[in-house]
Amino acid sequence: MSTDSLASGWAKAIGVDRKQFDMFFDKMLDGFAYHKIVVDKSGKPVDYVFLEVNHAFEKMTGLKREHIIGKKATEALPGLEKDPAGWIDVYGKVALTGEPIQFENYATPLCKWYKVIAYCPEKGYFVALFEDITKRKKAEEALRESEARFHSILDSMIEGGQIIDLDWRYIYINKAAEIQNRRLNKELLGNRYMDMWPGVESTELFVKLKCCMEERIPQEMENCFIFPDKTSGWYDLKITPVPEGIFILSLDITERKKAEDALKKLNDELEERVEQRTTQAIMERQRLYNVLETLPSYVILLDSDYRVKFANKVFRETFGEDRGRRCHEYLFNKDHECEGCITYNVYKENKPQHWYWTGPNGHYYDIYDFPFREVDGSTLILEMGIDITERKKAEAEALESAKKLKDAERLAAIGATAGMVGHDIRNPLQAITGDLFLAKAELSGLPENEVKANALENLAEIEKNIDYINKIVADLQDYARPLNPRAQETSIRSVFTEILSKTSVPENIKVSVQIEKKAEKIKADPDFVKRIAANLTLNAIQAMPDGGELTIRAYVDKQKSDVLITVKDTGVGIPEDIKPRLFAPMMTTKSKGQGFGLAVVKRMTEGLGGTVTFESQEGKGTTFIVRLPPNEINGKSVYK
Repeated sequence: MSTDSLASGWAKAIGVDRKQFDMFFDKMLDGFAYHKIVVDKSGKPVDYVFLEVNHAFEKMTGLKREHIIGKKATEALPGLEKDPAGWIDVYGKVALTGEPIQFENYATPLCKWYKVIAYCPEKGYFVALFEDITKRKKAEEALRESEARFHSILDSMIEGGQIIDLDWRYIYINKAAEIQNRRLNKELLGNRYMDMWPGVESTELFVKLKCCMEERIPQEMENCFIFPDKTSGWYDLKITPVPEGIFILSLDITERKKAEDALKKLNDELEERVEQRTTQAIMERQRLYNVLETLPSYVILLDSDYRVKFANKVFRETFGEDRGRRCHEYLFNKDHECEGCITYNVYKENKPQHWYWTGPNGHYYDIYDFPFREVDGSTLILEMGIDITERKKAEAEALESAKKLKDAERLAAIGATAGMVGHDIRNPLQAITGDLFLAKAELSGLPENEVKANALENLAEIEKNIDYINKIVADLQDYARPLNPRAQETSIRSVFTEILSKTSVPENIKVSVQIEKKAEKIKADPDFVKRIAANLTLNAIQAMPDGGELTIRAYVDKQKSDVLITVKDTGVGIPEDIKPRLFAPMMTTKSKGQGFGLAVVKRMTEGLGGTVTFESQEGKGTTFIVRLPPNEINGKSVYK
C-alpha cells in the first residue's frame, strides 16, 4: 500500500481532509514511521525500508527524512542487525503475521530508550509509533543508584541498622545488624519480627516498637537479647519512624554492661568483706583502687560534701589532679553543686543513678553513680564516666547523612515526576490544539454574524489558556530535563522584543526596555535566555494586578565585566517568610501555577554559569538580577 493511499485512508477515518491530516501528522508529538519489511529467499525478515516518517520521528532519532526515505534500516542505522533488541525480528513478526505489539527497548545505534507500538496495515508493511522514554529510564536508574548509596552508607556503619515495614516484616538489615542478630540476612528478610523473636510481644521492647510504629514517636531503650545459639547481649536501641515503617539503630553495649555488673558485684563483695574481715579492710580497699585505676573509663570517689577522694588514671590524665576540692570547684570553678549532683542525688535516693554530662573539655560522657561504702563505714559516691563523644559524632553523622539522602531522593523524585507529568500533559494538549485549529478553520468559512464573533472570542480565550498550560508544561520539563547549553551569539534586545510581542501586557502597565550597547549581545544558549526572560517578565506582570511600571535593563558590570539583566516591577513585593524558599521547586505565592517558574530560572541561569538574585520590599515591588559571564576575557571580545 502506498504512503499516499495510506494517509488518505487515515484522513477519511478521522473525518478530515488530506491537507488537515498532513498538518496534524507533521505536528504529532509521537514519532511515526511507515515501513516495508524485507525478507530473504526463505521468507525470513532481514531488513526493512523507510517509506514515511513525521517530524517528531526526526526529532526523536536525529534521522532526517530526506536521508532515510527509500533506504534500508541497516543503511540508515549501521549495526542495527546486531542490536540485542532484535528490532528486525520484532517488526518482521508484526508485518508478516499482522499481530500488533507494544514494547520498550533500548536502541543501541541511537543510545536512547523508546516505547513503541507497532501494527500491520497490510501484509509485508508495518507502522511504528515512538515515544522517547530515555529521561524516565534515567530517572528510574538514578533512584536505584540513590537507594544503593543509602544502603552502602548503612552497611559501612559500626552500629546495627535494620528497617521493619508496616507489616512488621524485615525489609533491610545492614552487616553490623546481621552480626548482632547472630543470623544471616536471608533468614530474616521477608519474615515478621514476632516470628523471629518468639514471646517478644509480651516485653517492654515490643511496647516501644509498637508505639513508634503506630504513633510515630521515636523511642530509646537498653535491652538484653537471648539469641538462638543461647548467647546473650545488651544493646542500646534507638527506634525512629521512617516512611516504610521503623528504623532500629543498635549499639552493642554488652561490655559496658559487664563492666557495670562487675563494679556492682565488686561493691557488694567489698561490703560483705568489710563486715566479715575488718582486719583486711585496708588491703581490700587498695585492691579496689587498683581495679578502678586500670578501668578504661574515668572513675572518681566523692564524699557527702562532693569532695574528690579518689580519681583514677583516666580522670587525672583528662582533667588533672587536685584531690580534696569539691568536684564542682574542680571542674567548673563554681561554689555550688552542678545540675547532675542536684538532680541525680545518690545520697538522697540511696540507689544507682544514670545521667549524661558534657565535660569542660567538650566531650560527652555517659555517667553512672553508685552508693559506695568505705572501709570506715562512711558512704561515698563511686562515679564512672564513659566517654561517648565518638559515638555521638557517629550518630549525628549517620542522621545527617540519612537526611541528605532523603532530601536528594525527594528532589530526584520531584524532577522525575515533573518530567513525566509534563510529557503526559502534552498529548491531550496536542489534541486540544488540533481541535481548536479545526474549529477555527470551520468558523472561517461561515458568514459574519454575532454567533460567529462570540465563538471566535471564546476560541481566543481557549487559545490563551492553552498558551498558559504550555508555559506550565515547559516549566515542568525544563526543571526535569538535563541541561546541555550551547554557546551562541544571542541578542538580549531581540529576546525581550519577541517576549513582549507575544505577552499580553495590560494597558495600565508602562514598559521600559533599556539595553546598553556593550551588553546587547552575549554568548549563551538563546533558548535558555528566552526561558529566563519570559518567566521573569510574566512574573513581573502578574505581580502588578493594579498596574505599574515594568523596567527591563541589560548592562555590563564595570568591575567584574559580567553582563547583568534586571527585570523590575512596582508590584506587591515578596513577603519576608517566602524569600528564603523563593527558588525552591513547587514554591509559589500565586493563586495558580505549579511553582516551577523561578526554579527553572535559577537552574537555567546556573547552567549558563551565572547567578540569579532578587531585591524586594512588600508593597513596593521586586527586582530580579541575572548575572551572566562576561562578553570579554582579558579585554578581548569572546566573539570571533
